[in-house]
Amino acid sequence: MRSLLNKKGQTYSIELIVFVLLLIELILFFIYFVNYVYSVKFEERGKLITDEISDLLVLSPGMPRNWETIGNISTPGISYRRNVIDYDKLNALNQTNYTEVLKTYSFEVRISLISNGSVIYQIGNISNSTKIYTRERICIFENSSSTLPCILKIEVGEK
Repeated sequence: MRSLLNKKGQTYSIELIVFVLLLIELILFFIYFVNYVYSVKFEERGKLITDEISDLLVLSPGMPRNWETIGNISTPGISYRRNVIDYDKLNALNQTNYTEVLKTYSFEVRISLISNGSVIYQIGNISNSTKIYTRERICIFENSSSTLPCILKIEVGEK
């Protein structure tokens, strides 16, 4: 009689151990899944912000259209025609707090203008970023003395 009771107690102990191990595994899986979903959402957000900044800057002159001369900027844009970068607007953007204007508070932004493989103009710093999203746009850079084919490179980094 006594041996039957001991075996029954051992069975409950083994079932309890298996149940606890399965519960721990389920909890760890849930934590991993939530963390994975969060990281994917944050990465998508970084890519989306990079695309939005590139579209905003290259495809639009901004609002108002002459924001670089009046100093009142509601929407930035550094082109005066689609894909034609205006030096005065680029310079004016550099004089503003462009992370505030572009509404990228939790991200760092670097904007580079590249012609013939050389950086000819650069705004911003992403040295403290842990992950960097990049978007390149083909454009034309015009200033008072020249017109150059170029690439506008937008880099957005997570702080």
